[in-house]
Amino acid sequence: MNEYQMMLYDFMHSLPLQDKLKDQLHKCILATKMNDVREFVNAKGLTLSVILRTVHKLLLVH
Repeated sequence: MNEYQMMLYDFMHSLPLQDKLKDQLHKCILATKMNDVREFVNAKGLTLSVILRTVHKLLLVH
């Protein structure tokens, strides 16, 4: 993992998420090319969107 992937991984693991979701997001992080800050910001935004959509769907189900 490069430094941007590590930063995104650390950020994601600081959030109160289920381990199953963290494991799947970790796979996405490893597959995401991030060579500069712009790519990191885009990947972080996409990761947050996935998390928010997942949480929203979980709240609607319950």
